[in-house]
Amino acid sequence: KALIHDKEGYILKVNNSTWEIEPQVLLDETEGIAVACKPDFIIRPVGSSRRLPVAVFTDGFLYHKDKVADDTLKREAIRRSQKYRVYSLSWRDVQSVFQAQGDYATPTLSPELMPSGERMYKPTINAAQADIVKPDKMSTFELLMRYLDLENAEEIFAAQARAYSLSLLDPRKTGDTLAFLEWNTTMTKVVEAMNFTEDDYVQPGTFFGKYTPRSSNAHLSIYSGVLMSDMETNASAPVSVCAVLNDQRDFRTDKYEEEWNGFWHFFNLMQFAERFVAVCSTGLEQMAYLALPVGHRLSAFTNIEPAETHDMWDNIRELLFDDEAIYMATKLHDLGVTAPDEVGYELTDTSGEVIATIELAWTKQKIGFITEEQSENNEKLDAFGWKIFTVSDEIDITVFGGKY
Repeated sequence: KALIHDKEGYILKVNNSTWEIEPQVLLDETEGIAVACKPDFIIRPVGSSRRLPVAVFTDGFLYHKDKVADDTLKREAIRRSQKYRVYSLSWRDVQSVFQAQGDYATPTLSPELMPSGERMYKPTINAAQADIVKPDKMSTFELLMRYLDLENAEEIFAAQARAYSLSLLDPRKTGDTLAFLEWNTTMTKVVEAMNFTEDDYVQPGTFFGKYTPRSSNAHLSIYSGVLMSDMETNASAPVSVCAVLNDQRDFRTDKYEEEWNGFWHFFNLMQFAERFVAVCSTGLEQMAYLALPVGHRLSAFTNIEPAETHDMWDNIRELLFDDEAIYMATKLHDLGVTAPDEVGYELTDTSGEVIATIELAWTKQKIGFITEEQSENNEKLDAFGWKIFTVSDEIDITVFGGKY
């Protein structure tokens, strides 16, 4: 437990990554989020990271089965701020960590079941060297932990989303006019409601696909499309993907809960795609998505800048208790030094035994600040190639790569 922004929160360490968890955080227009909401948790990286903070929602089916329009609206509003990733965990997702829940979710991330999955998925993943993540084999909770673990998670997850986008296309239907008209009717409704692509789909001239994961009692369909001319000029042209959940009460079957869970599993991964939205039929009918910024076109998060250095230092100071460390954090911030990526870093030897604790650690450069009390470990740290300084040392900011 820890004090996070003046309230009780938690510090989470996932291998070499440290995160702070703050419960019940209001997100609104002050952060560029058009529709105010309060995620159950915000998980923020401590120190410099290319990853975004994660807004986590923990939803029970009984309460949220009739709130899909509101839930999709609020989560899309957070995504469009480009300041957060959004992650949904159902009660079953959480319980499955402790006890097997059976087939509680429709498998929506099985590439071999998608129209072009067997041909497109593995080659795309291998080319991007993104096979460290296996969305079809891992639980929703495991995927979240992998994002929190991997420093290059943004790139890895974006490559996975790209592979799924290509797998969803069905080139065999390219010349099928009736299939295109059915596909385009739904796609047009979603595009008009969500403004997530500017493509004007035509036939012939469009690679498209409609994928319905369940063969019976289906509530979920996934639509994908890209102009042939775009693919011919640019092999990396973004594919537009939309997941549509039919949440109408009169239409529901006994498989609705499984489809609802599968819908959010698909969202969690596909939010990393360059063009993706998730909507429900009642949201489209009620025009719920009008509250989103009009004309906003989603772009990939492949070039995300690290969070502001000032904010990182503020987060780090909240984790410090030693007066020397707090003084040094303030001094380094004022000098314009980039925030460290670890606080209270435990250096271990080959056997896994902790040999020293570094108060502030820049692990990639092997630079560390230690308190006078910790200085007895200086020789050990030197032997492991670390450059160590204390409050009595003069600071050379050039060793950190200069100012931010």
